[in-house]
Amino acid sequence: MIPVLVLSGVRAYAEALAASLGEYEGIEVVGWAVGTMAALSAVQRTRPCVIVMDPAVPEQIALVRQLKARVPALGVVALTATEDDDVVVACAEVGVCGYVTADASIVEVAQVVRAVANGHAACSPRTAATLVREVARRASASAPTRPSTGGLTPREAEILELIADGLSNKAIATRLFIEVATVKNHVHNILGKLNVRRRDEAAAQMRRSWAADVSVVPTASSNGSAARYSGRISDR
Repeated sequence: MIPVLVLSGVRAYAEALAASLGEYEGIEVVGWAVGTMAALSAVQRTRPCVIVMDPAVPEQIALVRQLKARVPALGVVALTATEDDDVVVACAEVGVCGYVTADASIVEVAQVVRAVANGHAACSPRTAATLVREVARRASASAPTRPSTGGLTPREAEILELIADGLSNKAIATRLFIEVATVKNHVHNILGKLNVRRRDEAAAQMRRSWAADVSVVPTASSNGSAARYSGRISDR
């Protein structure tokens, strides 16, 4: 049996939902609660596996954060009237892993409760899309800012990488099948765009750019000092 506690801001609603859920096989409604203090007390007293909450009630988002801090394994299902992006993200941030919209049947609510109790996330495709977009947005916002390369052309960027690899103008010309004079012209443009005077200064900027793209992940070793590198590294 899955012990379930129903939380709401309206007593009649909480009682009705608790009575309906209790009719489904495998679900045992251990109680309902209205208000933060009553909910905290009920969770401590009944020890539910899953709680069903209403994110439209302002204090319930904060309440879920408190409950998850006390009982990390607690499953949380949000029964919401809307799939508003802000509500979905706020719920996910506090640990909600099941979402049921207002047009869902009580059968669907019971199915989501069972899924969450088994350690699964359950939501509509629209809610899943919202969460994926939010993850992508946060990843983009936290990405490191790369050092400026001064608007280099693709060919100039390629030559700069070879300079950073330690190749001479002649070696670069041979590698790219172009004239040495052409390489020198590109190098002159690179130095001007990067606002540096020497090749080694330009190479240093490129190495800082490489460093921004490389992550270092510690791995086990006999002396504890080994590390595994992942990311984009030019084949130098």
